[in-house]
Amino acid sequence: MRRISFFSSAVMALCLLWSGCEIDDQSAASNGELKRMKHQDAVQIAPRGEMAEGIDVSHWQGTINWNAVAGKSDRRFAFIRVSDGTGTMDSEFEANWAGAKNAGVLRGVYQFFRTSQDATEQAQIVVNALDEQGFDDEDISPVMDIESSSDSPETIYNQMVTWLDYVELHTGRVPIIYSMKGFWDANMGPY
Repeated sequence: MRRISFFSSAVMALCLLWSGCEIDDQSAASNGELKRMKHQDAVQIAPRGEMAEGIDVSHWQGTINWNAVAGKSDRRFAFIRVSDGTGTMDSEFEANWAGAKNAGVLRGVYQFFRTSQDATEQAQIVVNALDEQGFDDEDISPVMDIESSSDSPETIYNQMVTWLDYVELHTGRVPIIYSMKGFWDANMGPY
């Protein structure tokens, strides 16, 4: 059984930064194994250091002036939505993906994950978009954004593992999981 976690070393660093915690060390994970950590545990182990801020964009923000984003010293990265499941492709993904790179903004792709839809099809959307638009060594690992589901914990787990395995196999990167603590605690406790 693949063990998944709200906090891998990469997601720990990024999620803690999003939530206002400070971290500059990603040594919490060893040998690529994902470790389960509660938010408060991660906060306790995080050393004080420089904090980075980023933005999350999709078509809801309209046209982004990426040079203006790059000019803000507190905006160091952007997560760019590729789709909401399989049904809604983000109409601004291509422009945002290219615009962030051209402006020198560190970028990462995310997908709002729907457990009621085919996990492999969702993962293919991410991989195909990165193949078509370019996925560079300095880009942030792909992100699964999972915040809601009416499925059982077992179904959620199985769907997540299918997506995570596919994305990792086709990108060579361990994906990041982004979620809300309440959702995670209510659904992923057994895993």
